[in-house]
Amino acid sequence: MPPKCPGQDQRYWTADAIFDVRCPYCGRAIEFWKDEPSRICRGCSREVRNPRIDLACAEWCAEAEACLGHSVDGATVAEPVVERLMARLEERLPDQPDILERACRVCARVDSLLRSKRGEPSIAKPAALLAGVALAVDQPGREDHPAGNSDLLESEFIRNLLAEAGIAERAAAKINELVRSVFSNHEREDAEFIIVCEAVRDVLINLSR
Repeated sequence: MPPKCPGQDQRYWTADAIFDVRCPYCGRAIEFWKDEPSRICRGCSREVRNPRIDLACAEWCAEAEACLGHSVDGATVAEPVVERLMARLEERLPDQPDILERACRVCARVDSLLRSKRGEPSIAKPAALLAGVALAVDQPGREDHPAGNSDLLESEFIRNLLAEAGIAERAAAKINELVRSVFSNHEREDAEFIIVCEAVRDVLINLSR
């Protein structure tokens, strides 16, 4: 087996390459190496993504998958954000599994679309999760603009949720605005808006069948 390059060889790493992360679901400490994408929490058995993942040269190297033993993609960084949001949603909506399931379906659809379309996963995926929560399946809406739950969209629910999940203010503002735009008559041309809108429509169509 050929040796790893210095950027991935643990002999060259410093003490801060190993650190503890609190599970977003149960709060138990999980020990990560800096290049580990995920680990199973011993407290709740949920898979938790590494929020401080540092792939170093693997982020651009053509030999990254062979070197690390796993694939590298832009969605890796977005997963911890989605997990933190999901943990907060489970706390806020413990008796509404149908809404949580719908949110996960919209997020999964965005994940699929991102494989063939350009877009920022750290914005599109959290927005998709929240759009799934805000989607009003029992209200009429145009095909190009599904109806949203006005109580959620017009309150501080989404803004507070983003803050509780520890999402940076600038990113939170983009996510919040994107979710609101999905259910408005305001058209946007950015890739994240187009992807999330398509995901919401696809899930809504499947739900209506």
